[in-house]
Amino acid sequence: MIQAIVSATAGLIVLAVYIPYALDILRGRVQTSRATRAMFAVLLVIVLLQQRDLDSGWAMAITAGEALGSIAILVLSFSRGMGGLQRLDIVCYFLLAIDILCWQLSSNTLLALHLSILADVIACMPMFYKTWRHPRSETPLFYIGGVAAPLLSVIASPSYQYAVLVFPLYLALANVVQLGIMYRHTLVVRA
Repeated sequence: MIQAIVSATAGLIVLAVYIPYALDILRGRVQTSRATRAMFAVLLVIVLLQQRDLDSGWAMAITAGEALGSIAILVLSFSRGMGGLQRLDIVCYFLLAIDILCWQLSSNTLLALHLSILADVIACMPMFYKTWRHPRSETPLFYIGGVAAPLLSVIASPSYQYAVLVFPLYLALANVVQLGIMYRHTLVVRA
């Protein structure tokens, strides 16, 4: 029961951080990467299906929250985002399509989950590049929640099997990288 509560809390944290992120987009403080948001929306739905096949249980709460929030941000990015059709974006779309094709051709769900993580790394590239060039174009709270919620999901996991933990741990790491890119100038000045 505790695990279900902590997992549901992680899913709610993820959804909750999407609210100020969406408001920052609407206010013009954040300009999200259209390419990344499009790829995230597709990937998170795929990962949710893969986690279901792997019997991930309550660990799916965070992925469900991410998928819902990502779809909402994708919709906002159409009118208020950046990029989407630059050369890097198109290369990433192509790599993502190859990755999804490989997943469809394999009948191994764990391999498919690894390919989805690889595809997610590819999807992050336009966002990382945009944030590197425009570090203030993102909101830190969103990514702090993106570290906290997956770690809560790991803590609440009913089993510490690799297949159940790999995606939440990856999400936390990707958000730490994004925060590092956002604060790289601050970190370099203080070092």
